[in-house]
Amino acid sequence: MYGRISCLLLSALAWACTTRNLWPETPGGTPGGEPSGPDATVVSVAYVRSHYRGYPLVVVDEWEIHGTVTANDRYGAFLRTLVVQDASGGIEIKAGGERLFELFPVGQPVRLSCRGLVLGGYGGALSLGSPSADPAYQNGFIGREALLTRLKADGEMVDTPPLVLTFGELDASHLGRLVAFEDVQFVEGAVSASWGDAERDLDRHLVDRSGDTLIVRVPRQADFVARALPDGSGYIEGILSVFNRRYQLRVVSPKCTAMEAPRF
Repeated sequence: MYGRISCLLLSALAWACTTRNLWPETPGGTPGGEPSGPDATVVSVAYVRSHYRGYPLVVVDEWEIHGTVTANDRYGAFLRTLVVQDASGGIEIKAGGERLFELFPVGQPVRLSCRGLVLGGYGGALSLGSPSADPAYQNGFIGREALLTRLKADGEMVDTPPLVLTFGELDASHLGRLVAFEDVQFVEGAVSASWGDAERDLDRHLVDRSGDTLIVRVPRQADFVARALPDGSGYIEGILSVFNRRYQLRVVSPKCTAMEAPRF
């Protein structure tokens, strides 16, 4: 078994026509903590995610998500994005501005006020953001000032261990979560290659001992694209995402890998 690597240190019109309120009467999941005000209700990430129907949905009630930041823009792999996770799952927050990691480091507990945000999807991956004027996207980036009024740090830093899985165990309930895989390696053709390409987003591929594979998506903006991929086998962790029904692992940083065992 490989030990876990801690990353704690480390068409507005189209939208208006298709957005409607489909929220059930009571929240689900097992959220924790008290709401910030008398009109607020703490709901789980899974509860919010479960109401996506293929088109943008606006949150019309005073709902709060209480969770922990599991990914940010520190290493460029999640540009203008924060990932917030609670016990039920994780979700991306489309956040405008730069250097979000200075305010919301990995491991920071937060409270997110959801009223007015838009739950949208892209290629199957869900996020919370602002209304979008671009018909190609179901939601947009929340302005920095607006973000700071609705996303608040909530206590001391904590560690959020990843969910250790195998490729064969992956399902939709794991999307948005911090996950990890043991006894895996990058495919033979990728050995001696770099993590990515500064000119375009790139897919690398992991393989396990049974021959199953998983995409590792590396955006061109990541500051580690020029670094060499690990050439051994071992452990890797990141945020599980999806694009067009294919699961993808998005690593926060190469520091969240430990592949020093011999290749299999």
